[in-house]
Amino acid sequence: MADDDKDDFILLQEAAQKLGTPIEITYAPNWMEIWRQLMKQAPDVIFLDLNMPVKDGFECLDSLRQERKYKKIPIIIYSTSTSKTDIDKAYSTGANYFIVKPNTMDEIARVLERVKGMTKEELSHVPPREHFLII
Repeated sequence: MADDDKDDFILLQEAAQKLGTPIEITYAPNWMEIWRQLMKQAPDVIFLDLNMPVKDGFECLDSLRQERKYKKIPIIIYSTSTSKTDIDKAYSTGANYFIVKPNTMDEIARVLERVKGMTKEELSHVPPREHFLII
């Protein structure tokens, strides 16, 4: 998870624990840390916030999609933004899905369970625009 707000990372971790199945989540507060972690090991999925220092989420997404070895990694935008403009830009820049950060632990767990239940093929492809937003 790439997000400059560590509290959001902690909430996502707690929601994963609530599901009762092991999900390893690592944290990167900015582009430099994302890149450092990617050099060690490519993740199965990247949860990417839009509002971050150094490079914002759109710049990170674009940089990752420029790199051949990262083009196939599913990237899910995980943001407080509900802006249609942001959602459309994430879609056109190559994100696989967009999640508006839920407000409660139960909602976070529900969304995380939905993502966890998706097949690798579902996560790896960009869905039609009407299915891009995970609610």
